[in-house]
Amino acid sequence: MVAVHGGALVRPSISITLPDVESVPSLKRLGFVNVSRFDSVLRGGGGGGGVRLRSLQPIKAMEDSTASVVNDSAAISCKSIRQMSTMGKSTNILWHKSSVDKLDREQLLQQKGCVIWITGLSGSGKSTLACSLSRSLHSRGKLAYILDGDNCRHGLNRNLSFKAEDRAENIRRIGEVAKLFADAGVICIASLISPYRKDRDACRSLLPEGDFIEVFMDVPLEVCEARDPKGLYKLARAGKIKDFTGIDDPYEPPLNCEIVLRQKGMNCASPTPCDLAETVISYLDEKGYLQA
Repeated sequence: MVAVHGGALVRPSISITLPDVESVPSLKRLGFVNVSRFDSVLRGGGGGGGVRLRSLQPIKAMEDSTASVVNDSAAISCKSIRQMSTMGKSTNILWHKSSVDKLDREQLLQQKGCVIWITGLSGSGKSTLACSLSRSLHSRGKLAYILDGDNCRHGLNRNLSFKAEDRAENIRRIGEVAKLFADAGVICIASLISPYRKDRDACRSLLPEGDFIEVFMDVPLEVCEARDPKGLYKLARAGKIKDFTGIDDPYEPPLNCEIVLRQKGMNCASPTPCDLAETVISYLDEKGYLQA
Protein backbone atom coordinates (compact mmCIF):
# COMPACT_ATOMS: atom_id res chain seq x y z
CA MET A 1 0.00 0.00 0.00
CA VAL A 2 1.18 3.57 -0.79
CA ALA A 3 0.71 6.19 1.99
CA VAL A 4 0.11 9.93 1.50
CA HIS A 5 2.16 12.15 3.83
CA GLY A 6 2.11 15.95 3.53
CA GLY A 7 0.73 15.71 0.00
CA ALA A 8 3.55 13.46 -1.14
CA LEU A 9 3.41 9.79 -1.98
CA VAL A 10 5.63 7.68 0.23
CA ARG A 11 6.69 4.17 -0.75
CA PRO A 12 7.19 2.01 2.32
CA SER A 13 10.22 -0.24 2.53
CA ILE A 14 9.36 -3.89 1.98
CA SER A 15 11.58 -6.65 3.30
CA ILE A 16 11.06 -10.12 1.80
CA THR A 17 12.80 -12.93 3.58
CA LEU A 18 12.96 -16.39 1.97
CA PRO A 19 14.49 -19.56 3.37
CA ASP A 20 18.23 -19.89 3.58
CA VAL A 21 19.63 -22.19 0.88
CA GLU A 22 21.84 -24.05 3.31
CA SER A 23 18.81 -25.13 5.34
CA VAL A 24 16.89 -26.47 2.27
CA PRO A 25 19.00 -29.08 0.42
CA SER A 26 16.52 -29.42 -2.45
CA LEU A 27 16.96 -25.73 -3.30
CA LYS A 28 20.70 -26.04 -3.17
CA ARG A 29 20.53 -28.96 -5.59
CA LEU A 30 18.58 -26.84 -8.07
CA GLY A 31 21.47 -24.37 -8.33
CA PHE A 32 20.23 -21.45 -6.23
CA VAL A 33 22.39 -19.33 -3.92
CA ASN A 34 21.36 -17.04 -1.07
CA VAL A 35 22.63 -13.62 -2.10
CA SER A 36 21.49 -11.81 1.06
CA ARG A 37 25.06 -12.04 2.26
CA PHE A 38 25.86 -9.53 -0.50
CA ASP A 39 23.17 -7.15 0.89
CA SER A 40 21.71 -6.66 -2.59
CA VAL A 41 19.22 -3.84 -2.73
CA LEU A 42 16.95 -3.09 -5.64
CA ARG A 43 16.01 0.58 -5.30
CA GLY A 44 12.84 2.08 -6.72
CA GLY A 45 12.61 5.48 -8.29
CA GLY A 46 11.57 8.58 -6.26
CA GLY A 47 10.45 8.98 -2.66
CA GLY A 48 13.55 7.35 -1.22
CA GLY A 49 11.63 4.09 -0.95
CA GLY A 50 13.10 0.77 -1.97
CA VAL A 51 12.69 -3.00 -1.83
CA ARG A 52 15.28 -4.86 0.20
CA LEU A 53 15.50 -8.35 -1.29
CA ARG A 54 16.81 -11.31 0.61
CA SER A 55 16.05 -13.96 -1.95
CA LEU A 56 17.27 -16.93 -3.89
CA GLN A 57 18.82 -16.30 -7.28
CA PRO A 58 19.68 -18.93 -9.93
CA ILE A 59 23.35 -18.64 -10.82
CA LYS A 60 23.63 -21.20 -13.63
CA ALA A 61 21.91 -24.12 -15.26
CA MET A 62 22.85 -27.41 -13.71
CA GLU A 63 25.43 -29.15 -15.85
CA ASP A 64 23.87 -32.45 -14.96
CA SER A 65 20.14 -31.74 -15.11
CA THR A 66 19.16 -35.24 -14.12
CA ALA A 67 20.84 -35.01 -10.73
CA SER A 68 17.92 -33.09 -9.21
CA VAL A 69 15.30 -35.67 -10.14
CA VAL A 70 17.12 -38.91 -9.42
CA ASN A 71 15.27 -39.44 -6.13
CA ASP A 72 11.84 -38.72 -7.66
CA SER A 73 11.90 -40.77 -10.88
CA ALA A 74 14.81 -42.65 -12.39
CA ALA A 75 15.50 -41.71 -16.00
CA ILE A 76 16.56 -45.24 -16.83
CA SER A 77 15.37 -47.92 -14.47
CA CYS A 78 16.46 -51.52 -14.32
CA LYS A 79 13.18 -52.40 -16.00
CA SER A 80 13.80 -50.11 -18.99
CA ILE A 81 17.33 -51.43 -19.34
CA ARG A 82 15.92 -54.91 -19.65
CA GLN A 83 13.59 -53.64 -22.39
CA MET A 84 16.47 -52.51 -24.57
CA SER A 85 16.47 -54.46 -27.82
CA THR A 86 18.73 -55.52 -30.63
CA MET A 87 17.05 -55.72 -34.03
CA GLY A 88 19.35 -56.80 -36.81
CA LYS A 89 22.27 -54.40 -36.75
CA SER A 90 20.48 -51.91 -34.49
CA THR A 91 21.52 -52.22 -30.86
CA ASN A 92 20.44 -50.58 -27.59
CA ILE A 93 17.08 -49.48 -28.94
CA LEU A 94 13.90 -49.00 -26.93
CA TRP A 95 10.29 -49.03 -28.17
CA HIS A 96 8.45 -45.86 -27.12
CA LYS A 97 4.70 -46.35 -26.79
CA SER A 98 2.45 -43.46 -27.84
CA SER A 99 -0.45 -42.26 -25.71
CA VAL A 100 -2.60 -42.35 -28.87
CA ASP A 101 -2.97 -45.92 -30.13
CA LYS A 102 -4.37 -47.64 -33.21
CA LEU A 103 -7.88 -47.86 -31.76
CA ASP A 104 -7.93 -44.09 -31.16
CA ARG A 105 -6.93 -43.42 -34.76
CA GLU A 106 -9.50 -45.90 -36.09
CA GLN A 107 -12.22 -44.17 -34.05
CA LEU A 108 -11.17 -40.87 -35.58
CA LEU A 109 -11.25 -42.27 -39.14
CA GLN A 110 -14.27 -44.53 -38.59
CA GLN A 111 -12.53 -47.49 -40.23
CA LYS A 112 -10.08 -50.23 -39.33
CA GLY A 113 -6.50 -50.21 -40.56
CA CYS A 114 -5.39 -53.19 -42.64
CA VAL A 115 -3.18 -54.21 -45.56
CA ILE A 116 -4.64 -55.39 -48.86
CA TRP A 117 -1.74 -57.17 -50.57
CA ILE A 118 -2.37 -57.57 -54.32
CA THR A 119 -0.03 -60.11 -55.91
CA GLY A 120 0.24 -61.59 -59.39
CA LEU A 121 2.23 -61.63 -62.59
CA SER A 122 3.23 -58.51 -64.47
CA GLY A 123 0.25 -57.53 -66.61
CA SER A 124 -2.30 -59.28 -64.40
CA GLY A 125 -4.03 -56.00 -63.49
CA LYS A 126 -2.67 -55.35 -59.99
CA SER A 127 -2.12 -51.61 -60.37
CA THR A 128 -5.41 -51.18 -62.23
CA LEU A 129 -7.26 -52.91 -59.40
CA ALA A 130 -5.39 -50.89 -56.77
CA CYS A 131 -6.40 -47.59 -58.37
CA SER A 132 -10.01 -48.67 -58.82
CA LEU A 133 -10.17 -49.92 -55.24
CA SER A 134 -8.65 -46.71 -53.90
CA ARG A 135 -11.17 -44.61 -55.83
CA SER A 136 -14.12 -46.71 -54.63
CA LEU A 137 -13.00 -46.46 -51.00
CA HIS A 138 -12.46 -42.72 -51.35
CA SER A 139 -15.99 -42.28 -52.68
CA ARG A 140 -17.24 -44.03 -49.54
CA GLY A 141 -15.32 -41.63 -47.31
CA LYS A 142 -12.61 -44.15 -46.41
CA LEU A 143 -8.92 -43.30 -46.26
CA ALA A 144 -6.70 -45.58 -48.34
CA TYR A 145 -3.16 -45.36 -49.69
CA ILE A 146 -1.46 -47.32 -52.47
CA LEU A 147 2.06 -48.69 -52.20
CA ASP A 148 2.79 -49.56 -55.82
CA GLY A 149 5.83 -51.72 -56.54
CA ASP A 150 7.17 -49.54 -59.36
CA ASN A 151 6.44 -46.32 -57.46
CA CYS A 152 8.38 -47.52 -54.42
CA ARG A 153 11.35 -48.32 -56.65
CA HIS A 154 11.44 -44.66 -57.63
CA GLY A 155 12.44 -43.72 -54.09
CA LEU A 156 12.38 -46.06 -51.10
CA ASN A 157 13.73 -49.04 -53.03
CA ARG A 158 15.67 -47.40 -55.83
CA ASN A 159 18.89 -49.03 -54.67
CA LEU A 160 17.49 -52.55 -55.20
CA SER A 161 17.75 -54.73 -58.30
CA PHE A 162 15.49 -57.58 -59.38
CA LYS A 163 17.78 -60.34 -58.14
CA ALA A 164 16.26 -62.72 -55.61
CA GLU A 165 17.92 -61.21 -52.54
CA ASP A 166 16.99 -57.66 -53.57
CA ARG A 167 13.44 -58.69 -54.32
CA ALA A 168 13.20 -60.12 -50.82
CA GLU A 169 14.43 -56.81 -49.36
CA ASN A 170 12.02 -54.91 -51.61
CA ILE A 171 9.10 -56.87 -50.18
CA ARG A 172 10.38 -56.57 -46.60
CA ARG A 173 10.61 -52.77 -46.80
CA ILE A 174 7.17 -52.38 -48.34
CA GLY A 175 5.76 -54.79 -45.77
CA GLU A 176 7.14 -52.69 -42.92
CA VAL A 177 5.77 -49.47 -44.42
CA ALA A 178 2.39 -51.12 -45.01
CA LYS A 179 2.32 -52.18 -41.36
CA LEU A 180 2.83 -48.55 -40.30
CA PHE A 181 -0.04 -47.40 -42.52
CA ALA A 182 -2.32 -50.07 -41.03
CA ASP A 183 -1.29 -49.03 -37.53
CA ALA A 184 -2.22 -45.45 -38.47
CA GLY A 185 -5.73 -46.70 -39.23
CA VAL A 186 -5.33 -46.44 -43.00
CA ILE A 187 -6.44 -49.10 -45.47
CA CYS A 188 -3.12 -49.75 -47.21
CA ILE A 189 -3.19 -51.23 -50.70
CA ALA A 190 0.12 -52.87 -51.63
CA SER A 191 0.33 -53.68 -55.31
CA LEU A 192 3.41 -55.58 -56.46
CA ILE A 193 4.38 -58.88 -58.06
CA SER A 194 5.94 -60.24 -54.83
CA PRO A 195 6.69 -63.58 -56.48
CA TYR A 196 7.97 -65.56 -53.49
CA ARG A 197 5.54 -67.10 -51.04
CA LYS A 198 7.89 -66.91 -48.06
CA ASP A 199 8.31 -63.15 -48.49
CA ARG A 200 4.56 -62.55 -48.60
CA ASP A 201 4.09 -64.78 -45.57
CA ALA A 202 6.76 -62.78 -43.72
CA CYS A 203 4.78 -59.60 -44.38
CA ARG A 204 1.61 -61.30 -43.17
CA SER A 205 3.34 -62.18 -39.91
CA LEU A 206 3.97 -58.47 -39.21
CA LEU A 207 0.28 -57.76 -38.69
CA PRO A 208 -2.39 -58.96 -36.28
CA GLU A 209 -4.49 -61.92 -37.36
CA GLY A 210 -6.89 -60.92 -40.13
CA ASP A 211 -5.32 -57.54 -40.92
CA PHE A 212 -3.32 -58.90 -43.88
CA ILE A 213 -5.67 -59.53 -46.80
CA GLU A 214 -3.93 -61.29 -49.67
CA VAL A 215 -5.55 -60.78 -53.09
CA PHE A 216 -4.30 -63.05 -55.87
CA MET A 217 -4.76 -61.85 -59.44
CA ASP A 218 -5.11 -65.28 -61.01
CA VAL A 219 -4.46 -64.45 -64.64
CA PRO A 220 -2.69 -67.01 -66.89
CA LEU A 221 0.82 -66.21 -68.10
CA GLU A 222 -0.27 -66.29 -71.75
CA VAL A 223 -2.92 -63.64 -71.08
CA CYS A 224 -0.47 -61.42 -69.21
CA GLU A 225 2.10 -61.84 -71.96
CA ALA A 226 -0.46 -61.03 -74.62
CA ARG A 227 -1.39 -57.85 -72.78
CA ASP A 228 2.24 -56.90 -72.08
CA PRO A 229 1.36 -53.25 -71.20
CA LYS A 230 5.00 -52.26 -70.55
CA GLY A 231 6.58 -54.36 -73.30
CA LEU A 232 8.61 -56.24 -70.68
CA TYR A 233 7.65 -59.77 -71.74
CA LYS A 234 8.92 -59.06 -75.24
CA LEU A 235 12.23 -57.81 -73.82
CA ALA A 236 12.49 -60.82 -71.50
CA ARG A 237 11.85 -63.26 -74.35
CA ALA A 238 14.58 -61.50 -76.32
CA GLY A 239 17.00 -61.96 -73.41
CA LYS A 240 17.29 -58.23 -72.80
CA ILE A 241 15.81 -58.48 -69.30
CA LYS A 242 17.07 -61.10 -66.87
CA ASP A 243 15.29 -62.62 -63.86
CA PHE A 244 11.86 -61.69 -65.20
CA THR A 245 9.00 -63.28 -63.28
CA GLY A 246 7.16 -65.91 -65.29
CA ILE A 247 9.92 -66.19 -67.91
CA ASP A 248 13.24 -67.02 -66.22
CA ASP A 249 12.23 -66.46 -62.61
CA PRO A 250 9.40 -68.32 -60.85
CA TYR A 251 6.13 -67.00 -59.49
CA GLU A 252 4.78 -68.88 -56.48
CA PRO A 253 0.98 -68.45 -56.28
CA PRO A 254 -0.63 -68.14 -52.85
CA LEU A 255 -1.91 -71.29 -51.20
CA ASN A 256 -4.37 -69.80 -48.72
CA CYS A 257 -5.11 -66.23 -49.78
CA GLU A 258 -8.24 -64.39 -48.71
CA ILE A 259 -9.43 -63.38 -52.19
CA VAL A 260 -8.83 -64.82 -55.67
CA LEU A 261 -9.73 -62.66 -58.66
CA ARG A 262 -9.75 -64.09 -62.18
CA GLN A 263 -9.73 -62.42 -65.55
CA LYS A 264 -9.55 -64.32 -68.79
CA GLY A 265 -9.94 -61.56 -71.38
CA MET A 266 -7.12 -59.66 -72.97
CA ASN A 267 -8.57 -56.21 -72.32
CA CYS A 268 -9.77 -56.52 -68.70
CA ALA A 269 -13.35 -56.05 -69.89
CA SER A 270 -14.89 -58.93 -67.99
CA PRO A 271 -15.11 -58.60 -65.12
CA THR A 272 -14.18 -54.92 -65.08
CA PRO A 273 -11.71 -53.43 -62.59
CA CYS A 274 -14.67 -51.78 -60.82
CA ASP A 275 -16.35 -55.17 -60.48
CA LEU A 276 -13.17 -56.63 -58.99
CA ALA A 277 -12.83 -53.67 -56.62
CA GLU A 278 -16.39 -54.23 -55.41
CA THR A 279 -15.50 -57.83 -54.60
CA VAL A 280 -12.70 -56.62 -52.34
CA ILE A 281 -14.88 -53.92 -50.78
CA SER A 282 -17.57 -56.48 -50.02
CA TYR A 283 -14.98 -58.53 -48.17
CA LEU A 284 -13.82 -55.48 -46.19
CA ASP A 285 -17.38 -54.59 -45.30
CA GLU A 286 -18.20 -58.14 -44.23
CA LYS A 287 -15.11 -58.29 -41.98
CA GLY A 288 -15.89 -54.91 -40.38
CA TYR A 289 -12.99 -52.88 -41.79
CA LEU A 290 -15.22 -50.09 -43.13
CA GLN A 291 -16.42 -49.05 -39.69
CA ALA A 292 -14.61 -48.45 -36.41
